Amino acid sequence: MRHSALQNGVTAFCLSCLMLRWNSYPFFRYLVAYAVGIIAWYLKPELYLHAFICLSVSLIALLLLFQTRQFLLIGVFGFLSLSSVSCLLTHYKNLSFSPHHRGLELKAVTGYVAVVEGQEEFRKKTIRLELELNRARTREGWKPASGRVIVYMDHTFPQKPRYGDRWLVRGAPREIDPPLNPGEFNYKRFLAFRGIFHQQYLQPFEVRVLGNQPPSALTALAYRAYAWADSLLTVHLGHGDEFAFVKAMVLGLRDRIDPELQQAYSAAGAVHVLSVSGLHVGILYLALAFVLGFLRKGRFGKGVFTVLMLSILWFYALMTGFSAPVLRSALMFSMVLTGQALGRSHHPFNTLCAAAFLILLFDPFALFSAGFQLSFMAVGGMVLFQNDLYRLFTVRNRAGDWLWNLTATALVTQCLTFPLVIYYFHQFPLWFWLANPVIIPLSSLVLVLAIGLPVVSWVPFLAEGVGKLLFGAMWLLNQVVRWTEMLPGSVLKPLVITPFELGILIGLMISAVFLGYRRSQAWA
Repeated sequence: MRHSALQNGVTAFCLSCLMLRWNSYPFFRYLVAYAVGIIAWYLKPELYLHAFICLSVSLIALLLLFQTRQFLLIGVFGFLSLSSVSCLLTHYKNLSFSPHHRGLELKAVTGYVAVVEGQEEFRKKTIRLELELNRARTREGWKPASGRVIVYMDHTFPQKPRYGDRWLVRGAPREIDPPLNPGEFNYKRFLAFRGIFHQQYLQPFEVRVLGNQPPSALTALAYRAYAWADSLLTVHLGHGDEFAFVKAMVLGLRDRIDPELQQAYSAAGAVHVLSVSGLHVGILYLALAFVLGFLRKGRFGKGVFTVLMLSILWFYALMTGFSAPVLRSALMFSMVLTGQALGRSHHPFNTLCAAAFLILLFDPFALFSAGFQLSFMAVGGMVLFQNDLYRLFTVRNRAGDWLWNLTATALVTQCLTFPLVIYYFHQFPLWFWLANPVIIPLSSLVLVLAIGLPVVSWVPFLAEGVGKLLFGAMWLLNQVVRWTEMLPGSVLKPLVITPFELGILIGLMISAVFLGYRRSQAWA
């Protein structure tokens, strides 16, 4: 089943390449070649053996062809070379993720030493935490081990986890359970791509803290900054829904969100505002560019503006723990800023492809992440098609034109991502086009106020004023979402499609784009 879906996906992806001006987006070429190698390995892992031969032949052919200037053949063998490198790197990454390669054999383990990685997540009944393995105790003694384990603890657990804590844990973790129902999200495979294969529920007597030694000083600094921002939000927003949602939007943790209100956001087609994503980085970029735009004047103004913007963007990425969507967006905007500072022209889609290429270079399995796919489709579609849709109608009124611009953005992003939304989440919001023109400006205001709160926190009366505005804006955003959910037929569910049907939907969508641009009945 997975093979048929991916084959359809690869076919659709290659057709989409024809739709784009190939020479206009060089990084799109590299991204396609790299993605094809990852998908080829996933369809048939033993292909890595053939990749060695293909890479060797391609490199020899390139050396010979560069003398003859056969540019078409140079492009073909360059594509094969990059795909072969991608296949080999993906295989190496998978080998390093293997539980046997990492030295954890469950039957022989009676205990292990691990380091606390990341922040704890508060669930309804438990606390979730990730540990990085150090050593494992077996009947034959202590052995080196590596890899990650997810542990769950009760809320009354006496030890408060801190990043860098070294824990001595009794017992052995067990393998993560596979999906129990057909069509259910494969959480086991999702975690396997991150090198996580095991889990364990811990009792207080099974853990002893050996000390604290953070693996990364930069990450430790990020968690201290996170804790400071979290305490600041708590002071000004309390512990209610407003605090939980602002924390999710700014810091990326959704552990305290009311499930019913979260479902309301999903029904309104606005669940993307609850995740730290490229949208948030884009809003931050635009707000900073507006506030700091005056710095561009003067002899060294452009350099000062660029350095300050990059510093703030990457500090925000640091506070979110370098989550993949924020990292992708921070890379994209960093390239945009650097290009502007050097006086180089750029196209946003080519910059987005460059950022995605760098992400896959370090983490090939991000290609199979729902977040990566949805983010790339939404931002890429918005860059390529939003302006064309916006120009279909001319609105003379300034407020109406602004409203139509937001509506066009919502229509493009939802229409391009709806096959993936149905496949992963089994539902589709019907009133997104009505809600998003209100939700996007409100969520932007919430984000700007939330990021501005730490800046003015040193001035008590300013911090209090910004805090009240933030609370009011978040309350109003929640009310708009609740009202949207109460509209008749707010969400269509359950919608279940197979991987094959997903490929058909993507193919139909690409045909519709060809029909619109080429005006040829062959694509109808």
